[in-house]
Amino acid sequence: MVKAAVDALGGTTSNAAVRDWVLKKYPGTNNGTINCQTNICTVNQPCRTGYKQNKQPRLATGRYDFLYKTARGQLEWYLPAKHGQWAIVRDSRGRLVVQKLDVMPKQVPPKNVWIFQAVPEDYDLVTEVPKRRSQGDSWRVTRFRGEMQKNDLLLYWRSGQEAGIYCTGWISEPAYRVGKRWRVDVKFNPLLESPIYRDTLLRHPTLKGLSILRCARGTNFEVKPAEWHELKRLLADRHHDGTSEFEQAQKETKPFNPANRNDGRKHILASIVARQGQGKFRQDLLRNYRRKCLISRCDAEKALEAAHICSFRGKHTNNAENGLLLRSDLHTLFDLHLLSIDASQKRVLVAPELEGTYYAKFKGRPLHFPRKGPSKDALDLHRAAFERKNRIH
Repeated sequence: MVKAAVDALGGTTSNAAVRDWVLKKYPGTNNGTINCQTNICTVNQPCRTGYKQNKQPRLATGRYDFLYKTARGQLEWYLPAKHGQWAIVRDSRGRLVVQKLDVMPKQVPPKNVWIFQAVPEDYDLVTEVPKRRSQGDSWRVTRFRGEMQKNDLLLYWRSGQEAGIYCTGWISEPAYRVGKRWRVDVKFNPLLESPIYRDTLLRHPTLKGLSILRCARGTNFEVKPAEWHELKRLLADRHHDGTSEFEQAQKETKPFNPANRNDGRKHILASIVARQGQGKFRQDLLRNYRRKCLISRCDAEKALEAAHICSFRGKHTNNAENGLLLRSDLHTLFDLHLLSIDASQKRVLVAPELEGTYYAKFKGRPLHFPRKGPSKDALDLHRAAFERKNRIH
């Protein structure tokens, strides 16, 4: 209810405006209910720890952590890259308080530490981490799944000629099965100021024994306590608080100049082309779906986009079986896991958050898949993420 209000009001608003929107949309709603929901979901609101949803220490990365108070009575979307990482922790007296952090909270130390390896050709940490810091990602697990727990610390390793540790993060959801494979949900801290390269580790008397250095084949590697003790020292001067990405975005945002309308037009067209999808992937989907949106049946080709079911991670994911042809607004909701598809029943799934909106009418709508695709395994993976995001069991 509150989240829908903030979204409708443009992401930057006030408590009063949220209250007015909710009362207009849902007449008779108690003012106290609106205030409680707002307090619960505002990461830097001190009184949020008084509600049952926030009675345990944790990072502010869950379903109840999406608002930030900029001033008294003023709200906006919570963005860790802009506002810093917030958490609920215990103070010296054991009381729950809200606190801004730079890295994982010391009050909730990781039980295990793992190295997760990424191959740049499929998943380049340098480009992917800045894009995925807010929502996290899903990572394949081939070993140790029974030992991995929520809040375990992760060290992300980039393979190749400049191999090394490029980023840290943590497990946000423990192992779950999708088809025949196991995965965990992960989160990212900002990229390190400078990576810890393989050569540095090989020269270290303790870290030269890291399992990924002894045998680099695999996705997941265990880090022993003694190794983690030494790695912490190397990591200490390589973290930043995420503000550099925000500051860079500010520098790149230039004041509006109407004389630049030609360049602006080029930028708009380039953005549309990038979102619609290029080349064979888009053409294959247009042909397979007979130039109609799978969900809405919209046939305005300029409004149709080539949507990846599993996130784009290199050319191998540009396969028509990993794609859907969707109207642009439905593509956005699909990427946000507010819409998904039941592959077995061939029906549309709609998040509770969209109940009472225009998109509620798509709930349960039967779908007609083309002869070639989409992949049931890919749709099952997307549905699993949809159910976790919306707490559907």
